[in-house]
Amino acid sequence: MLNRDYVNGLIHTDDAFTFLRCDRSSPAFWEMKKKELLAMFRQLGCPTIFLTLSAAETKWSEIIVILTQVLENKVITLEEAENLSYEKKCDLIRKDPVTCVRYFEHRLKCLWEILLAPCGPFEGNGLEDKYIRVEFQFRGSPHIHVFIWLKNAPKYDKNNPKSIEQCIEFIDKLISVNAKPTEFSEELINVQRHKHSHTCKKHVKNGIKCRFGIPYFPMRKTMILEPFSDDEKFTKKEREEISKNRQNVIEELGKISKDTDNSLTFEEFLEHVNINEEEYIKMIRSELKKAKVFLKRAPNEIRINAYNSMIMSLHRANMDIQFILDPYSCLMYCVDYINKSENGMSKLLREALNKLKKGNSTVKERLIVIANKFLNSSEISAQEAVYHILSIPLSISSRSTVFINTNR
Repeated sequence: MLNRDYVNGLIHTDDAFTFLRCDRSSPAFWEMKKKELLAMFRQLGCPTIFLTLSAAETKWSEIIVILTQVLENKVITLEEAENLSYEKKCDLIRKDPVTCVRYFEHRLKCLWEILLAPCGPFEGNGLEDKYIRVEFQFRGSPHIHVFIWLKNAPKYDKNNPKSIEQCIEFIDKLISVNAKPTEFSEELINVQRHKHSHTCKKHVKNGIKCRFGIPYFPMRKTMILEPFSDDEKFTKKEREEISKNRQNVIEELGKISKDTDNSLTFEEFLEHVNINEEEYIKMIRSELKKAKVFLKRAPNEIRINAYNSMIMSLHRANMDIQFILDPYSCLMYCVDYINKSENGMSKLLREALNKLKKGNSTVKERLIVIANKFLNSSEISAQEAVYHILSIPLSISSRSTVFINTNR
C-alpha cells in the first residue's frame, strides 16, 4: 500500500472500490451483481420474460388491517380497511415501514409459489430460472424487476416465419392489454392505466415525451415489427409523407388517450387519421431501431400497461410484462435497471477521485474522502433502509456463480 504506483494502478482499474462490494447500496456491489447476471445470460441464453411487480399498499386492504392492529391495537375488517381515507392509509404506511416491507416480501413469496406451479400462468412452459432485482420507486415503496427463463419457450428468429408465428401465439397467450377483462374487476385495470407525471416526462427535440412511449400505438393484431433494412430506401417525398402521417397519428392519440370510454375500433381510428394499415405499419417501422413487439390493442387501451391476467388477479397492483426478443435488448434492460439508481453515486465518487488525483493526498486521506462522499451522499427511503437493516436480499438468483480467472 505504500507503493504509489501500486495504489495508482488500483485506482486506474477501479479495484480500489472493491472493498465496497459488501455494501449492498454501493456501485461496486451492483457491478458485481451485473456480472453475475451477464454470466447467467451467457450460460442460459436469452430470458423469455421481463416482469415488473410494484407494491400497492393503499390498495391492499390486508396490510391496512395488519397496520391498524399493530399501530393502534384495533381490529378492523377488510371492508372497513377499504373504506378508510387515502390520507389515513398513507399515515399508517409511513409509521410502520418494517411491517410494509415484510408484508410485501411475504406476498411475493406466496406469488412465486403459484408462478412455479404446473397450473400457474406459465402452464406448459415451466419456470426454469429467474433473476430478481428489488428496486425502490420515487415514493419509497419497493418493486421488483425479474428476468424469467421458461422451458420450451419459442425463440424469435426474424428470418423464420414459423418462429415469428410461434412467438406471437405465445405472447397472445401470456400477455394482455384488454380494458375489460373477465378475470378481475375493471377497477383493477385503473392501476394499469398510465398517468403522466414528472417522473415519466423527458425532454426531446420536439418537446416533452413520455419515456415509456405512452400512448401506445393501437394494433389490429399482435405483431413483431422490424426496422427498415438498408435496402429499403425511400425518396424525400415518401419520407415527408411518413413524417406527416406520424405527426397526425400522434396528435390523434393525444386526443383519444384522454377519453378512456371511447369506442373507436382500430379501423375507425385509421379513418380518423386518414391512413391505411400498410402506411400505418410503415410509419411505425420508420422510427424503430430494433425489433419490437406491438400488442393487439384497441384505441381505448393505448394507456394500459401489459399484464398477465392470472398474475394481475393475484398481485392486485401495477405490473408490466414483456416478451424478450433478443439477447441484446435483454442486456440493455439489465444494464439500465441494475445501474439506474447507482449512476448518481458513481458520478459523485468519480468526481471525488478526479479531484484527489490532482492533489498530493496520502492513501489514507483518499480513502477517507471517498468513504465520506459515499456515506454522506446516499439518500434512501424508510422501506429501503428496512431492507438493509433486516438484511433482506435486494438481488435473488436461481443460480450461483463462480468466478474463474482466465488471465492466469
